[in-house]
Amino acid sequence: MGTTATPGTDYKYVPNIPFKPERGFYFFSQWQHIRYFYTSFENGTDYLGTLPWVLPAENDLLIAEALVRTNGDKARAATLINKTRVGRGGLTPLTSTSSTNDMLAAIFYERDV
Repeated sequence: MGTTATPGTDYKYVPNIPFKPERGFYFFSQWQHIRYFYTSFENGTDYLGTLPWVLPAENDLLIAEALVRTNGDKARAATLINKTRVGRGGLTPLTSTSSTNDMLAAIFYERDV
């Protein structure tokens, strides 16, 4: 199994999955997270590679969440969220006029990815 996705992507689609139905349906996803595949055993490197403990993007999202929840600078919050939302995700950018709920939803989505 290797990665066939382009550099900078997080997921790849796998047509065949090795899980047995009797193990439960929760295993059945044909999408695999591959952002740090180079550190995995499946890569044949025996878990060698540098894996960050905290990503700079996570710090940006923490700051953005604090700004949103305290009615701080929403323009700065939008800029911090958009670093990954637009750059890596290719999604519509948030603005200073975006609602608090939209900003929090975007933060949680970006953390999930």
